[in-house]
Amino acid sequence: MLPYGKKVINCVLMGTMLLSVLAGCGSTAGNTTGSSIAASETKTAGAQQEDSSVAKTASKDTSGEDVTLTVWDWDSAFSEHMTEYYTKSHPNVHFNFVNVSSADYFQKLQGALSSGEGVPDVILCEMGYRGKVFDLGILDDLTKAPYNLNPSEMYDFAVSLDSDKNGTLLGVEQQVCPSGLAYRRDLAKQYFGTDDPASLEAMFPDWDSFIRSGKEVADKSGGKEYMLPGVASGAFYILRNQDCANYITDTSIDITGRYGKDISTLSNMVNAGIIMPGDTETTIADGFAKGSFIFYPCAPWVEKWYISANDPDGSGNWGLMAAPGGGFTYGGTSVGVYKDSKNKEAAWDYIRYTYGDGDGIKESYNQFGFMSGFKAAYGDDSVYLQKSQYDDFFGGQELGKKYKEIMENGLKGQVQTTNESNVVNAISVVGAAYDNDPSMTSDELLKALIAEVQSECPSVEVK
Repeated sequence: MLPYGKKVINCVLMGTMLLSVLAGCGSTAGNTTGSSIAASETKTAGAQQEDSSVAKTASKDTSGEDVTLTVWDWDSAFSEHMTEYYTKSHPNVHFNFVNVSSADYFQKLQGALSSGEGVPDVILCEMGYRGKVFDLGILDDLTKAPYNLNPSEMYDFAVSLDSDKNGTLLGVEQQVCPSGLAYRRDLAKQYFGTDDPASLEAMFPDWDSFIRSGKEVADKSGGKEYMLPGVASGAFYILRNQDCANYITDTSIDITGRYGKDISTLSNMVNAGIIMPGDTETTIADGFAKGSFIFYPCAPWVEKWYISANDPDGSGNWGLMAAPGGGFTYGGTSVGVYKDSKNKEAAWDYIRYTYGDGDGIKESYNQFGFMSGFKAAYGDDSVYLQKSQYDDFFGGQELGKKYKEIMENGLKGQVQTTNESNVVNAISVVGAAYDNDPSMTSDELLKALIAEVQSECPSVEVK
């Protein structure tokens, strides 16, 4: 491993805390305490103690026989509410809900598989370890009986995110995360003369124009205000998720081809002084409160857990625009069915009802802001195209329509594998080093990433 990799290890604790939050959907149970960091820590801490509850209420599945589904989730507020809602129309279906923190989920799942006991019927795969679960071979192909899901029913980016390296569809998105840039309207008017999203998109069609204007912001503010926060968790997260591609095989990982251009753009941003230094949760949360940056990557869950939580007095002062270079995905969790489940039909009915195109998607959106990856959910009368609870916070902007526009404008999803998860881990490590030492050149950064990935994936060639 190169010296950069060793230096990075000392930065991981602080530098990658935010990345761990970004790996998931971000919308988990718990009360906000004025910052996204406090909110996420409260949610994780609350999930450390496992408990189970059985939700029972009330309709019928096709068999009418009593069925109990085991579901593990870290978002107890969502799962308990939606299982209770579901059983109102399916009284014979009961739920054994087990609260497991997202940080412990994969390890606990491996333990259950090893013992052969307690494996949930419905399995959640957070983005941070999604590829590892896919590669275990424990999830059913949803295109086969008894599911018979046609991938064309879903948006293409969601199909990619929920498929393994062989193209087998193993899950559906718990909530899709089409993303653009949230921006402060006051700072946009101050520096760019407008807070209209269409005008800003025309002003920033690519990252070169974004960097040029960012230099002007840095000069006019005396270096006190920035375009974006977060070297790895902000800027590079956007760049790498705009450029999804197949670059991992069983024998090689093409880091140069996949990330070379993105690293060069990131280096140009850092050298131009347009990214706020200090890629930690606390620094970025403070930046929201102080107005230290203009833009922030924004998926539907970010509205609540990051923007309104960190800027509670900012209602009406935020907008949403497409990012230069196009849309990207920002977190997410896949939901699939355990291949040895005894209750496959009931598990799939619950998943499709809650996350796909069933009656539960309206309740899921109205109560929690979750958006489906199924095209049928976006008709003219779609709940997603009606006013959301955060439209007013974003100056009356119709957020659902903007996310739909982003989804339908070439949005891509990265196929998830074990080595994809390893690459993401390496990015967090090297990103922390770069935040600590911004004098690194793009060539040094690329070499450091290759070395870190090689250490994570010693059995394949990394180039």
